[in-house]
Amino acid sequence: MEQTTGPEADQEQAKYAAWIAELEARRENLGRNKKWVRGMLIAAAVTTPFGFFLSKWTALAIAAFWLSMAVISHYLIFIYRWDYALQIERAHDDAARLAEFRAKPREQDLPQDADDEQRARFKQYRMPRQAVMRMPWRRG
Repeated sequence: MEQTTGPEADQEQAKYAAWIAELEARRENLGRNKKWVRGMLIAAAVTTPFGFFLSKWTALAIAAFWLSMAVISHYLIFIYRWDYALQIERAHDDAARLAEFRAKPREQDLPQDADDEQRARFKQYRMPRQAVMRMPWRRG
């Protein structure tokens, strides 16, 4: 991951903020859709008696239809709101990680003769990776 500074960094942070705002707006919109679920239950209470004019099975089918629609809609709203909350949390974590990454000094900013903890950790993980990249079965 290349470290960016200046306007590019601010632009990336703005993209994260815009995406978080979009997710929060979607989540709130789903919260407003719960009124439709209540409307389905009211529709079940209103339309089921009309089914008795034909037969009790028609009334049962109408009630089952509206109740199943209400239950499925409630479930979907619950799952999507939970998913949006999870995505919002992850987006906040990613934005914090990005800001933390930018706050750290880059590898080329470290003195070349310093063998401090960061350089040692870099060498520990980088060298085996380079060795794997040079394996004979690797193309490249």
